[in-house]
Amino acid sequence: MNILHVESSLNWGGQEHRTLLETQWLNENGHRAWIACNPTSELRRRGGESCIPLAMRGSFDPAAAARLAALCRRNNIDVVHAHSPKDAWICSALHFAGQPVVRSRQITNPVKAKWSRSVIYRRGCARVIASAACIRRDLIARNGVAPGRIAIVGEGVDLAKFHPAVDGAPLRAEFGVGPEQVLFGLVAMFRPEKGHLVLIEAAREVLRSHPAARFALVGEGTGRREFETTVRDRLTELFGDARSGPIFMTGYRADAPNVMAALDVLVIPSLAEAQSLVTPQAFATRRAVIASDVGGLPELVRDGETGLLVPPGDPIALAGAIRRLGADPVLRARLAAAGHAFAVQDLSLNRKMEESLAIYAEVSAPRRMKPRAKPAQPDNVVPFPVAHPPRLGQTALRAAAIAAALLVGWLNSSAPPPTVETARLRADIQARVGQLSANHSLARLDDDDNDDLLLPDDDDLA
Repeated sequence: MNILHVESSLNWGGQEHRTLLETQWLNENGHRAWIACNPTSELRRRGGESCIPLAMRGSFDPAAAARLAALCRRNNIDVVHAHSPKDAWICSALHFAGQPVVRSRQITNPVKAKWSRSVIYRRGCARVIASAACIRRDLIARNGVAPGRIAIVGEGVDLAKFHPAVDGAPLRAEFGVGPEQVLFGLVAMFRPEKGHLVLIEAAREVLRSHPAARFALVGEGTGRREFETTVRDRLTELFGDARSGPIFMTGYRADAPNVMAALDVLVIPSLAEAQSLVTPQAFATRRAVIASDVGGLPELVRDGETGLLVPPGDPIALAGAIRRLGADPVLRARLAAAGHAFAVQDLSLNRKMEESLAIYAEVSAPRRMKPRAKPAQPDNVVPFPVAHPPRLGQTALRAAAIAAALLVGWLNSSAPPPTVETARLRADIQARVGQLSANHSLARLDDDDNDDLLLPDDDDLA
């Protein structure tokens, strides 16, 4: 099959990482796949030849829609897979023109119930892929999306890269962590909703009674990295150094399998999360997991079975779970073994991609039964297509449908202020983690235009 992913986000996070992984998997397993993304995006920088630079300036962008239509025609695209709000509205124009389009939903913040927001999921694509069951339930209950239109395809893990035989000892030595010390780790982008400040406060509690424990904060910031600076300043204030204390920052690590192998326990203290990409990685590496009881995490981390769950934003409860696993290696091993079995049976990347391919095949079946033009390149080559302006719509009806889709996208391009409910949730979270987070409030959790949960001043808000 020929698949075109479309991602308008400028930044890098779990959603963009997953899109790149899936594209690479498709190209390595007999398919042809590309990603249309903004020329200045992190995805374009990291994705190499699989990425096609395409400026997407907003939900109303006829030029981007025209270029995407040209790409689809010149490369016999079977399915377009849209991932973020800007590109979803642009791709809805292709859907109304007859191109099969799938829309992903990978975050748990609710889509506004008004018609203009819900219509993209109800009418603007052939199928919706939700990364967690909680997202599917919300779209059905809140937005009136028909249950049969939404499939669930969660996070997958490459079992050839993440497995118990990976040696984490060299990295532990690099971190200055001894073989007898228990190493807890948070592996995530530095964003307020990932819970770094919650873990720091919990770790301080643990260190009072267990000074040998160690905590690694693995990752880097996004945008202007203001929140990363806040975390670094806090660690410097507490320990004099953000890189060599009992709670330390490692920066970005490209050796993710070694990072997982170096940890004894993965901690996911998120305040909002769908299904964290690192959870299956920890399971596959046979590592215990502590996670927030929020979003789609309980669908992976079954309390007392494959890990421990704690209330989100509660440093005291998190400290209790850390102490419990730190003091009980038998429990750690039991949880890790159950998580590993779960990953091998249900969470492999191969399995998740087969689930996605089944959806692609279903929505594109009528199109693939028609005679196809000769491919632009041989099937065993992944080309870098050149997007030329296409001939405009074949019929006035299709042109009108495209214009209507783009117009609705434009009407949605101005985000309203946060609701009272959102403001109350934000205030509650900030109260839990203390005044340190007050200057780095969460992005609007009710705003469907912000799929990345970026810092509020980031310029990538659709």
